[in-house]
Amino acid sequence: ARARTHAGLDDTLRRFTLPEPSELALKRLVVLRHKLTVERTKIQNRIRSTLHWAAPGLVKETGGSVSLGLLAVLKRWPDLRSLARARSATVAREARWNEARAERAVAAAAAATEFYGDLVDFIAVALELEVACAQLDALDAQTRRLEERIAQMHAQRYPDDVLLTIPGIGAVVAGVIRAIVGDLSRFANLAALRAFTGLVPRENSSGEARRQGRISKAEPSVLRWALYLAADVARQ
Repeated sequence: ARARTHAGLDDTLRRFTLPEPSELALKRLVVLRHKLTVERTKIQNRIRSTLHWAAPGLVKETGGSVSLGLLAVLKRWPDLRSLARARSATVAREARWNEARAERAVAAAAAATEFYGDLVDFIAVALELEVACAQLDALDAQTRRLEERIAQMHAQRYPDDVLLTIPGIGAVVAGVIRAIVGDLSRFANLAALRAFTGLVPRENSSGEARRQGRISKAEPSVLRWALYLAADVARQ
């Protein structure tokens, strides 16, 4: 196609190639996996919100997040009254915590149940927590199945992927990048690729003033997630 440039705008038409079945399948699976991780975060936030009023201090005293250890405790003792009566050594073993953290968890549950007394239906709260934990378990199992398939498809399509040589990038993250970015030849230059990721800062400039803001978030969030995760792992 003939390229015309006006006021710095490149309106060159480029060839578009339909994705192969394996490429499209890989993209659909990585997007689905990302949706499951988003849903998992929502459920964790719901658990945090429930505990925030039903057992104030429990999340804070056990690390500040809905961790795997806290989830293990909630699965074993969804009724906070039973957690308040549990032995700290047993709680520590179940959550893989040190005993001091387990003691704080038991104390937080005991303080909450004593304060609320009969004003809170702890049986109903226990059911809420049981359902949420079961949902997380199901999502984790589904995510693992997707990750196994994504890794297999990535290995088949890109058997010697140079992305895997970059610190912080494994099969799943590489699969996400390959599935979302696609054929690199469709980008006119490196700046276009950077803009596609949505990780470049917004810019609002005029005259000699140049003002940059937060990242643009212009493209799929799954790609930003993958690049952020890779960078964070490499940093650590």
